[in-house]
Amino acid sequence: MITGMLLKRAAAGHLPLYDAARKVVDEVMSSSIPSEPSGPLGAELAALAQAKKALLFTAGSAVQKFGDRMKDEQEVLMHLSNMVSEVYAMDTAVQRLIKSTVRDPHTDVAKTFINDAMSRLDFSARQVLAAVAEGDTLRTQLAALRRLLRWVPVNTVRARQRIADFLVDSNGYSL
Repeated sequence: MITGMLLKRAAAGHLPLYDAARKVVDEVMSSSIPSEPSGPLGAELAALAQAKKALLFTAGSAVQKFGDRMKDEQEVLMHLSNMVSEVYAMDTAVQRLIKSTVRDPHTDVAKTFINDAMSRLDFSARQVLAAVAEGDTLRTQLAALRRLLRWVPVNTVRARQRIADFLVDSNGYSL
């Protein structure tokens, strides 16, 4: 519902979605790749930034294709809503981790969530792009999406084991 209203406002020119999406497209098409943040949460901060850009790119493509008819594209809106939810949850996980004084289990939880969210974002974005383009245009957009969502998976198997060990040791859910 909220995503539909935002996209409708963007299609009407009340939100600068086109400008933001154009900046993302220009950045992706340039040969320079921005440097990733460094530090203990550098990869997670980079993933969050990439996810936001992928959302802008995908939503911008959809609004450009459908315009006022966007409200009738329920499957596209569903995938965009899923992407908004994932980006919001990723942002929340990173912000909580930044504020947390307990690192070990919280870091594993955040990294595991972000790792899985990147795959879900990629899936939803591909579905939207397939709905708005075909042929060479679709291939170009998918290549841009790959550049936006460049993520090296983390070892979630081991991270989940550490999370489970922590929960067993603490004798309950204590995160």
